[in-house]
Formats: sequence, C-alpha cells, structure tokens
Amino acid sequence: HVHDGAVIEDSLVMDFCKIRAEAKLRRVVVDRFNDVAAREAIGFNPEKEAAKYHVDASGIVVLPRGTTTKSR
Repeated sequence: HVHDGAVIEDSLVMDFCKIRAEAKLRRVVVDRFNDVAAREAIGFNPEKEAAKYHVDASGIVVLPRGTTTKSR
C-alpha cells in the first residue's frame, strides 16, 4: 500500500509492503513485507545507506524482506 504523498522513482516494490506518507524512494528494490516509515528517504545517499542495506555497484539499494525503517 502506497500512502498519500509518497514518491517512488525507478524502483520496484513487492507485494505486502507499506510505503508511508511522504516517503521517497529512488532506485530501490523493496522486498516483500516491508514497512517504509513516513518521510523516510531511501536511495538518495548510497554511501550512508550501505551501512544499513545492500547497495550494489550501480547504486541500487535493496531492502531485504521484512525490514521496517524508522521515522526521522
């Protein structure tokens, strides 16, 4: 389910995911059963995100199955 104001750009979101209000995703693969917090931005800072998620050589961020992100 994608909530109001969420922006998903060049990304793949699997089923049973929640993308909360005003979240922003760019070049992200979101596996099943994920909950992306409201106002979360993923895919905009690959170096920082590599500490939490898998980031491939081209900069695509992968959220593994069942990940819940925290609000800022």
